[in-house]
Amino acid sequence: MMKKMIPFCMVLCSLLGYGQTDKSPIVRAGFGYSLTDNDGIYRSPWSVYADYRVMKWDQLSLAAGFRMFYFSSEVPDNFPNHFGYNPYVNGSYALESTKIQANLGLGYYFHSYEFTPTQSGVFNNPKRTIRTNGFTVTPGLQYFVYRTFFLDANATFLIAATKDDYAKDSSANQTFIQLGLGLVF
Repeated sequence: MMKKMIPFCMVLCSLLGYGQTDKSPIVRAGFGYSLTDNDGIYRSPWSVYADYRVMKWDQLSLAAGFRMFYFSSEVPDNFPNHFGYNPYVNGSYALESTKIQANLGLGYYFHSYEFTPTQSGVFNNPKRTIRTNGFTVTPGLQYFVYRTFFLDANATFLIAATKDDYAKDSSANQTFIQLGLGLVF
């Protein structure tokens, strides 16, 4: 997996210098809460993110960033709380006469955690590692309440597969409708 991330990091590092030429805010950070979750094992996730604008043309900008999801388990004896990681690239378009900014993000998603089976009967299943890898598509809108403070609404579509050491691999597609707050500086 690390071999896949090296080219992505190299491209991001080579573009960082372009974001330094404009005096407007270039770093965006925020958090969100998912109002929906179609997984019965975990509660709706929280997320935090930060990105860095690498290029800007008039109303259009391109940023690279990192988002982290926190999944809280409804069955903590078997499924632990865990984090999901999402490096992404985000394109934004600022609507000229309003305080609204439209976004579209594309990213890579991954997480891993250890499942602990319930001890019952004579046969005990071993602990097993469950890994999820996939891609995210995140369209959204931001409304700037103030020049540096915004409200965020987005839909995150996770297209992923789950790999299990002892069970059949399965689809892990999910949709998160998120609301949040953020700052630019």
